[in-house]
Amino acid sequence: MNVWKVLSLSCDEATHILSDQQDRELTRLERWALKAHLISCIRCKRFRRQVAFLRDAAKRTPGMPPKVKERIAAAIASETNSPED
Repeated sequence: MNVWKVLSLSCDEATHILSDQQDRELTRLERWALKAHLISCIRCKRFRRQVAFLRDAAKRTPGMPPKVKERIAAAIASETNSPED
């Protein structure tokens, strides 16, 4: 990711990075690009809050069946892939 990419991150790219952040540590450029994008994007800020809420809810429910976890992951993936009005 280069400097231009940091300044021109799309919502699709931002939501993918936000999702990736749950599984791995982001690179410095990814963190900068995400911060720059979130300054002005209300939709991606909302998505970040939703991901955090779901992550925290899953942590508080240790006995959650694997099928439920799969449905939550699928819902997050479909939210990431569908454009919001």
